[in-house]
Amino acid sequence: MEIKVFQRFGDLKVTGQFYEQGRLNFWPCECKCGNYRGVEEKRLLSGKITSCVACEVKRKIEKIAH
Repeated sequence: MEIKVFQRFGDLKVTGQFYEQGRLNFWPCECKCGNYRGVEEKRLLSGKITSCVACEVKRKIEKIAH
C-alpha cells in the first residue's frame, strides 16, 4: 500500500513526505488533538499506531477507569 500526504490512519493525518532514519522510513503525522509525531511506515500500515502518545495514554486510562 502506498502512503500519501493527507491520508488518515485512525486519529493521525500524514502531513508531509517520509524521511529516513537509519534504514527505516518515518512519516510526519498530526493527531486529531493537534500533537505531531513521526511514525514508522510499517506501524502506520499495520495499524499499530493510530494516534499520538498523549491520546494513547488517555485512552488506556479511560479504559482502566471504566
